[in-house]
Amino acid sequence: MDILFYLSGEHETLPKMEVSSLLEHGGIEFKILEDLEQILVCRLQDSDVETFNVLGMTHSIYEYQGSCTPDLNSILNLADSVDRISGSFRVRVQRIGVSSPKLSTLMLEREIGAALSGDKVDLKNPDVQVQGFLSEDSFILTRLIQNLNRSEILERTPHRRPYFHPSSLSPILSRTICNICGVTAGKTLLDPFCGTGGLLIEAGLLGAELHGRDIDSEMISGCGENLSHYRLNGSLEIGDATELKDSERFDIAITDPPYGRASTTRGRGINALYQKAAESIYKILKPGGRACILSPHTLPLEEIAEDTGFNILESETIRVHKSLTRKIVFLSK
Repeated sequence: MDILFYLSGEHETLPKMEVSSLLEHGGIEFKILEDLEQILVCRLQDSDVETFNVLGMTHSIYEYQGSCTPDLNSILNLADSVDRISGSFRVRVQRIGVSSPKLSTLMLEREIGAALSGDKVDLKNPDVQVQGFLSEDSFILTRLIQNLNRSEILERTPHRRPYFHPSSLSPILSRTICNICGVTAGKTLLDPFCGTGGLLIEAGLLGAELHGRDIDSEMISGCGENLSHYRLNGSLEIGDATELKDSERFDIAITDPPYGRASTTRGRGINALYQKAAESIYKILKPGGRACILSPHTLPLEEIAEDTGFNILESETIRVHKSLTRKIVFLSK
């Protein structure tokens, strides 16, 4: 089956990395057919579409029907060439960015609807939604399979949790990072700077066995409140991320250290904190384990990770606000 993923556009590469990683970690064979702005088309082998419900940076998924140049005659020829629809339908056309500005999406919806069979149109409750995308220099025709309920993830924004701290990552970014790292049911996961538990919450809802450490006792208490709120259990301990126990071993470590806050770095320089923490995380990961560490973009995190022994898989940056850009580095042992 050829599937089109309509991506959120929150970041240029993270949504595509999330889809690819979910397929790879799920053992699903795939081939990328088209890679466009906010669109990824993949040919999949033996996939259950329920697999994609966990994606954080994807709006919806579609059955890919075909593509053509973005002119009216080519688009109508494409619509005429696809399999006939059984039942009622409606047509929607989405323009990505400023693609094909001279083509009216409303006009295309009318013309495609007429080409498919005008007497079966149902704008309110159709059996099938035919979806067109104007993206870069192409028009893509699809049929909706499923809208993904990102609102459930957004309900877990930090200010809606029992214990709030403004430094917590957004749940969408936390979910996406977890998917890229291969967090699935039964995997053991450690966040050694767990704070209020934002990363642990998303990992726990994906079925991971949760372990959190933080040097701040108030954070550990608040993290416990937040996990309980979402009916999650985890092993939470007051502890220094730079001195993790030799006896522990984990499949995955994901963490966002508290850079820039002297009270939580305990007066240590930020470079020294990251160096010691990276060494400690490397030590407790199982062979082949995955890690993700976030930092300010000015920190030489890749160099620190390589010096520690990690293999760098990907390195991305994401702008948080005017004065903060985060670096997100994905690693393996």
